[in-house]
Formats: sequence, structure tokens, C-alpha cells
Amino acid sequence: MDIRPKVTAGLNTTHGLKKLDGGNDLNSLLAQVATYKFKDYFLDFDRLRKGFVSETRFRSGLGMVNVEFTEDDIKKLLNKYQDSTREVNYRQFCEDVDKYFRKEASATGSGSSKFTREEVKVLTDSLKELRSVIKANRILLKPTFSNFDRTNKQRVTAQQFARVLKQLSIMPSIDEFDLICRNYFDKGNTREVNYVKFCHDVDKPEDMFADLGIKIDKYEEQPIELGSSSVLGRATKSNFFADTTKGINVLENRFSKPTINLANDPNDCEERIQNQVVIKRVRIGEFFRDYDKLRKGEVTANQFTSVMRMLDFNLSNEEFDFLTEKYKTDTGMVKYRDFVENIDQIFTIKGIDKMPSAKVPQIDKKTVLAKSKKHLEFDNDEQQSMYEIIEAYQNVVSTRRLNLKPIFQDFDRTKCGHITKTQFVRVLNQLGIDLSHEVLSNLLKRYMDKGNADEVNYFEFINDVDRPENIFGAGRDFNHSYDYFSVTDPRKVGAQIAHLEPEDVDDILARIRKVCSEKRIRLEEFFRDFDRLRSGNITKPQFRIGMNMAKIDLSTSEFDLLCSHYNSKKIGMFRWKEFCDNIDEIFTKKELEKDATMQVTKPSIMTKYGTVSAPKQDKSLASKLVTRFKEKLRRERLDAKSFFQSWDKHNRFKVSPKQFRQVLATCGFDMTDTESEALCKNYCNQDGEIEYLNFLADANPEICVELEETKSKYISKQRKFDGVTAFDRLMEKIKTIVKKGRIRLLDFFQDHDALRKGYVPYMKFKGVLRGQNIELTDKEYDTLIEKFSLPDDPNMINYIDFNDDIELIFTKKGLEKEPTTQVQEFKIPSLIDPDDVLTDDEEKVLEECLQRIGFETKNRRLLIKPFIQDKDKIRRGIVANSRFRSIFDFLKLYITDEEYKIINKRFVGGAPDEINYIDFDNVLKRYSGDDVPF
Repeated sequence: MDIRPKVTAGLNTTHGLKKLDGGNDLNSLLAQVATYKFKDYFLDFDRLRKGFVSETRFRSGLGMVNVEFTEDDIKKLLNKYQDSTREVNYRQFCEDVDKYFRKEASATGSGSSKFTREEVKVLTDSLKELRSVIKANRILLKPTFSNFDRTNKQRVTAQQFARVLKQLSIMPSIDEFDLICRNYFDKGNTREVNYVKFCHDVDKPEDMFADLGIKIDKYEEQPIELGSSSVLGRATKSNFFADTTKGINVLENRFSKPTINLANDPNDCEERIQNQVVIKRVRIGEFFRDYDKLRKGEVTANQFTSVMRMLDFNLSNEEFDFLTEKYKTDTGMVKYRDFVENIDQIFTIKGIDKMPSAKVPQIDKKTVLAKSKKHLEFDNDEQQSMYEIIEAYQNVVSTRRLNLKPIFQDFDRTKCGHITKTQFVRVLNQLGIDLSHEVLSNLLKRYMDKGNADEVNYFEFINDVDRPENIFGAGRDFNHSYDYFSVTDPRKVGAQIAHLEPEDVDDILARIRKVCSEKRIRLEEFFRDFDRLRSGNITKPQFRIGMNMAKIDLSTSEFDLLCSHYNSKKIGMFRWKEFCDNIDEIFTKKELEKDATMQVTKPSIMTKYGTVSAPKQDKSLASKLVTRFKEKLRRERLDAKSFFQSWDKHNRFKVSPKQFRQVLATCGFDMTDTESEALCKNYCNQDGEIEYLNFLADANPEICVELEETKSKYISKQRKFDGVTAFDRLMEKIKTIVKKGRIRLLDFFQDHDALRKGYVPYMKFKGVLRGQNIELTDKEYDTLIEKFSLPDDPNMINYIDFNDDIELIFTKKGLEKEPTTQVQEFKIPSLIDPDDVLTDDEEKVLEECLQRIGFETKNRRLLIKPFIQDKDKIRRGIVANSRFRSIFDFLKLYITDEEYKIINKRFVGGAPDEINYIDFDNVLKRYSGDDVPF
């Protein structure tokens, strides 16, 4: 009795197993299981790859497929493939199964027997149409099919195949789809389509129809005809665009249009070789002589091609054919000597020794650069319009102060000076320079110099529209020009003579005070050594020497005016002590300690020095510009002062005219050169610098600006915070924390009071509060100790009284004895208005505003705090209200004037015009959901 377990034991009741037809023929059995790949299952049991497994493992391998084998079927297989050692030759079994599979596949494979002649024609036309659509739209088929093929078996179901075609909008008719599916059903499987084979046939049309069993021509491609000037004499496959490029719209040159490529024109390949020879500085004749031992001046065509490839001239096959045909002799050799003579004409002319009057053109950088470029053709109308376009661009760049080069270089990672036409158009749109379709097409053609219609030379475009000569008055050749800096000129060194003409003595003193204040100079130290007796008088030459040592230059007019004003009673002496006292008033006033009520006023540091006021016409124009700028600030709520401070690193409140105009251009305020000069004349000082605070005072009259010097904004980081000092407010603060956390402090205090005495040490009291996240300052703890400490021992705290006071927020003690007593509910201060500075209506408006802003920041994933911190350089937690609102406008979080006033009232900082953005951000987190970490 055979007690071995059957392979199909326990599987007879399983649904979905394929049952084999009965029969005594082993070949019939193998044919029925020919579609299954058994080898993969047996390899798991044959680690040494001997080709044999035991009978038990052979049965296990058969049981892994979706087929129900009977015991008779297994015995037939064992009788056939089991050897004398009771091991089964599974390798022979798999080979026999594969033979039947190949027979079945060849019987049901693709071929003309599957389709009628009419079906072949329909299938052919359908595949051609699919291929044209896929090529025109640049569709990638394989990745889309792979999304449905998770196991990488290279097949998808017919439903998935149809779904992909519909998704790509290339679904054919129902009859054509059935024919395609029939053609790509794989291995006799009529449920799955081999999409890999389908993609391969679509990508390579020459192999697409081979499986249909009939001869079909290759996909018809329009050959590119050579121009009339070509000397090839035969049609060769080339991507050279031989037609004229006049009138071509490069913006419409897409995938369906012929590729425009002028770089490999065979007619001018010799000129390009000459250009490469000059750049590489090579003599090509020496390379040909290695193949010409007898110096006949001839080499074979293959040797000629080898030399040209060795020199790396990057010629196409068509250009090689052109050169070999041009210099080919009757014997089939290539006469390289004539070719070398034509190429060497770029250096000199052969036989020039016999023609002493002949002139050889000099090779310069511009000639080589021009020959290395290949521009598209222009007609006269396009050339004339091109000058107007470039001139218009120059005006826009100059007026708006645009810096073009960094924006273009963001797309040019390799710094080659070229970008695609799509990137070029994108940069122009980013800068807000909109052009018509026709004008933009002509502009692109002008700067396409690589012989194609795809790459644009943005570097040349920048040189034309943003020339340094027009902005700075000097170009790139300025520093290398001997006209400006001659090597033979001797160095000229001379004394610097000041020619300043002051208005009066106060004007001189203001200038000296300003210099001393900026450079922190004490003039007394330079004059004291000349006055040994401390009389306060020195000679006038000594005064001049002291001023020179202090590096304060005085003109003759200034020196005479000071000497006449501070002239001493002694002849030829100067009262230097009085002079220094007047100058030192910029720092402090003398003998201030003797009179505590003395009013200290800062002396003036504003100078005139013959300053001529701007003409009335410039003043009128400047006034209009200031009014226009003021309206822009009001409309866009800009903080113009911060833009100027970016250029004013030392807080001098002055910038150069170029920086002044650049700041206005950054704010989006465009001006012409005339308008810029009018503003500069109206707000510049005698040094030619723009005092922007005066300009801002006129543009922002409601903002107070200081003209003298800045106030110190330094705040020590070691700030001492005492917290709440009043006892009632302190208890209210603790009650609020306990109410929110629903904390019972009595249980925690009793853990440290085992005998229930009602008091604990001070450190235990403090530890309980900190353990419940009730953070208090040292001053606040001192207030509690003073109130609840025992009279006999100040280190012991009566926690019972403290807890009874806290428990009033929940209920009143002894309420069972007074049932009619009304218990007042403890109300937690509102998060919106904890200090009760707003009315009820204002609280509603503020809450609606915070809900709206919180919803926007949550959906848009915004963090407001980093934007505000950029304006808070010293991290005070406070910013000006104008900057606060400008950030909201920048983030497109619009608030009304009423809401803005309420926010300023609720979150007021150290001054009425400042906002505590830290407190505002903490409140906003409750509405945006950022207070919860996850």
C-alpha cells in the first residue's frame, strides 16, 4: 500500500485548478502543460545545478503550478524521467516541455496565416498612423505600460492595454484595436498583450511589419534635397538645411517641421577648417606626409579621412564626401597638397616672395570669431526692424536698471554663453518685457549663431542692450588700452591743494565737527604739545601743522577765516583752546558738571560751501517725482528706508547717485535720465552724495526720520525679567494655568507631607509647581513665600492655605453649610485679549481676521515668523508696523485698515508704532494648527 502523500492532497477542493484531460499518452500530457515554466520551481531544490532532484521534491515542484495532476499522471512522468538511483531528471523533463511549447508557439505565432490580406492592409495603416502621432507628439509608451506591469513580465491585459492607449489619446477604432491585440498576443495567451514588442515595433518601423509575413516598404520619410549650389551630385542622407532661412519663424519650428541645421554646410567646410586651424595653431600638411613616403602629394580617400578625424575637425560624412570628391584625381587618390595650400592661405599666400607688393590680410580676434559663427539669414526689412528693437531694449534696460546677466546664467549651467530659445523667452517674460510674436521671432534669429534654430547667444544679446560704455563711460577694452594707461608715462606725484570756499566761520566749524565725529578725532591732542605753558595760544603756522597732523585739509580761504576769527591779542598767535572747545561740542559741552540745569543742544554739522540750489525746472520735476513715489509707497505699503539701508552699511544716511537710482528701480519706480538728474540735484550735498533721509522725509511726511545721527538700538541679552509683582495678578496667573490643565495641586503636595502637617519645605513647594509646568520667576516665588510662609519658620510653606485659595476656581470650601451661596465662575482670560485692551466688537473683528489668516497659512503652508525676523536684525521680537504690514502684502495676506489698527492695538510693542510679532505668531499658531506638533 502506497502511504506517500499525494501532491494534490488537500487541493482537490480548491477552486481554479486546471484539470488535465485523461489519456494514456505521455506526449499528450506534456503538450497540455507546455505553457508552464517548471524549471524555476525545480531550481530551488537543486542548489548544485546537477539537473536531478528527489521524487518528493519533484512532486512538490509539480504541485506549485496551477494544474491538478493525478497519481497516474505522476507515475507516467516518473517512469520516463526517474533513473536507477531513484532521482528524477527534471532537466530533461523541462526540455521536453519546452519542445512542445515551441511547437505550439510556432503553430499559433504571428504570420500571414493569422490575417487575411485585407486585415494586413488595415493593420499596416493603423500602425503607420500610430507611429506618426507618437513621433509628432513625442510620446513615451513604455513607461506608461510599465505602471501596470508590477512584476516586470512584459505583458499587460487587453483592458490595461486599451486603457493606456485611451490615456495617451491614441486609441484606434474597435476593429483596428482587435487586430493589434491579435498580433501581439504572446505565447498563445489570448488574455495578455506583449507591450514590449509593440513599443519596439512602433519605435522602429523598419522592423514593424516583418512578423506579418509580407514585404512592406519602410516608413516613408521625405528626403532632404540638396540646394542648387551643392557639388555632391548625388542624394545622400543629411540633416543639412539647404533652403534659405529668410522668412522662417523660429518660434513655430517644432517637432513636425524640418530641423534647421546650417552648421555642417559642405560648401563652406573649408572656411570652417581654416578657422579651426587658426584656433588650434596646427599645420595639417605634416600629418598627411606620414602617409606619403614618396612625397607625391596624394593619399587614399581612407587615409585622407583618417587625418581629418585625427585632427578632430568634427565633420559630417557628407562633408568628408564633399572634400574627397573635390580633390579626387583620375586614379582615385586624393590630392592633399592642393587642399593644404587652400587651407594655409589663412596664414600667407604661396609664392609671395615673387609678389612683394601683395598684401596678406591680418588675422585678428574679430575675424576668427566671426567665421566661427553661423547666423540665420535676414532680409532688409528684418534688419532695419532689428536696430529699432535693440534700441528699445537699451532704453528699457537703462531706465529700469535691469541686471540681465545673472538671470540668463541661471539657465546656463556650463557657462557656454548659449541657452535654448524657450529659456530665452522665459527670461524676457520674467523681466516683464513683452513683445509681439513677429518681433520676438526676429530677435531670436538675430542671436542664433550656432547654425540651428534652437540655441540663442544670450551673451551677445547682453552686450548689445546693456553696453558698459553707455552706463559707465568705459568698456571692456578700457583697462587694456594704452591710450588711457601708457606704460612709458612717468608717475606723477603732487600735493593735493584744497580749494574750498566757505560761507562763514560756522560753515567751517560744521565741516570740521562732522569729520571729527565720523573719525572720532580729538583735536586738542595735536595742539597741546605746541603750548608748553598751557596759555591756550599757539602760532598760526603751528595751528596749520596740527590740522595737517589730524589729516584735516584746510584751504587758504578757510585758514584765513579761522585765523581772523580766533586771532589772539598777542600778535601772530591763535586761540587754539577756544577753537577746540567749539569743535568738541559735537561730543559734549564743557563744564557741564557745574550747571546741572544747562540745556545741551547739538551743534550743526550741515554745511553749505557755496552750494547752488537746483533750478526751478528741476525742482518742479523733482516735486512731481516725489509725489509719484509717495503714492507708490502708499499704494504698495513699501518700507523704502530698509532698501536704502542695505546700501548704507555704516548708517551715514547717504548713498551715491547710482545706488539711489538702483534702490528706486528695485522698488519698481522707473525714471528717465533727466528725471534722475533732477532728483539728484535736489537732494545731493556738496560731496555729490544723496541724503536719502531728506528724500524719505518728503516722500513719507507722516514718518519721523532723524537727520543728525542714529540712536543706539542695542539691548543687552542679559535682560532681567521679574514677572508679575502684584500678589493678586500672580494668583490669577496660577489659577489660569491650573484651570486650563485641570490640576489638583493638593495631591502632589501631600506626597511630600506624609504626616499631613499642612506645610512643606520651600524647595518641595517650588518643585511641585515646576513639576506641573507652572513656571514662575524668582521674584514671583519670593512673593508667594512672603504670603504663605510660617511665622516661626520662613523656610516652611503653608500649602493648605495656598491650595484653598487656588481651589476657589472650582468650588467654595464649606459650601455644604451654606447651600444658598452663589459661587462665581472663574473665567480664564481670553487668548485674543488677555489684558482687556479691546472692546467686544474689536475682539470679534480680530478673531475673524485671525481665523482667516490662520486658514490661509495652513492651506498654503506659510511660516510668517521667518519673514518678519529678516527685518528684525537684533532679534528684539519687535518690528515697525509699516514693515509688519508690508510683509503681509508680500505674502498676499490682505487685511483691512480696521483690522490692521486692531492688531496694532492688541500686539503693541515698545512704542505705539511697533508690533510684538512674537506674541502675534504665538496667537496665530492656535488658529493655523501649528501649536500641535503632529
